[in-house]
Amino acid sequence: MKRYFYDPSRVSPAAFLRGSGIPVYLYGMGNGAEKATAYLARSGLSPSGVFASDGFVRGQAFAGFPVLSLSDVAAREPDGFAAIVSFGCPGPEARLLFARVEAAGGIVFVPDLPLFGEEWTDEAFLAKREDEITRARALYTDPVSLTLFDALLRCKRTAAPADLFSAAAPQERLFDLIKPESVRKAVDGGAYRGDTAKEMIARFPALRELLCFEPDPASFSRLQTLSSDCVRLRFYPAGLSCRDGELPFSGGGNRGAHFAEDGKTPAKTCALDSLPEAAGCDWIKLDVEGCERDAILGARELIIRDRPVLSVSVYHRAEDLFSLPLLIAELCPAYRFYLSRADVCPAWDVILTAVPNEKWKGDVSHE
Repeated sequence: MKRYFYDPSRVSPAAFLRGSGIPVYLYGMGNGAEKATAYLARSGLSPSGVFASDGFVRGQAFAGFPVLSLSDVAAREPDGFAAIVSFGCPGPEARLLFARVEAAGGIVFVPDLPLFGEEWTDEAFLAKREDEITRARALYTDPVSLTLFDALLRCKRTAAPADLFSAAAPQERLFDLIKPESVRKAVDGGAYRGDTAKEMIARFPALRELLCFEPDPASFSRLQTLSSDCVRLRFYPAGLSCRDGELPFSGGGNRGAHFAEDGKTPAKTCALDSLPEAAGCDWIKLDVEGCERDAILGARELIIRDRPVLSVSVYHRAEDLFSLPLLIAELCPAYRFYLSRADVCPAWDVILTAVPNEKWKGDVSHE
């Protein structure tokens, strides 16, 4: 029989893990597990072991621990255990996996582990940023975005799967807010292999020019194979930032390629304000692996002058959810702000869409 009970309304995850004495296991391996270990260390905790779902254990080891199966952990910890999720997957898959952990006597925690930056999301961090959080929340007027904003803050505080799964709202609804004929030139920052570019070409019939930026050589090679009969495509082997130059880069052809101090190779950076062909753009998408703030600052003049729709990832750093909308509102007050998030685990794929009044459809039913 389990002897542990976590009530997120009464105690923080870290306080529960510290005070209860519950055995703590990392659920997953790799970079996420390294971050989860650091998360535990901040509370004076260390993992008792590592496990993976049954069927994924093949004699591996991680951080000095043999990787156990879920059934191994259940047998080892008959009184219950905490599972610290340290991998990503679609929401429906996560629900099934977590249900199995709970049936085996585990309590599942999905802590907010920022992908980049030195800040960590905990109660002290959120208390320190309370004023910014309040001001950012006031930027949203539609009920779906407000509900999502609150749910995201709640799951950051509780690390509870139920709160995570309540924090989802498809981005698809936001395209209905924008006049499709208003998007004639666009920028795809973090173009990867062209998946977003293809969507934009299909979605906006008036689109005539698309500037695609991707610093990872392997992904850029794939990106260049993209073609269109009606849209002029420009390809730039660079990442968007606050200035033109070079920075160390950690690549590999995957979605997580990013600028990093310990990057093995240099990659070019580009500020949109320094690029003449970017002038007059109607849409800027920024999914640039933690460089979103720098990319916005590098397009400051363009944003103020041309007032494009902005589609910005706001989940890579702990403060992005509130600091980036505040930055955009400071540059251009007459924008409408909306949030969306895919049903994934953990709280990734959070997108801020900022729409200038003149590109908004103006249908009050959207408010």
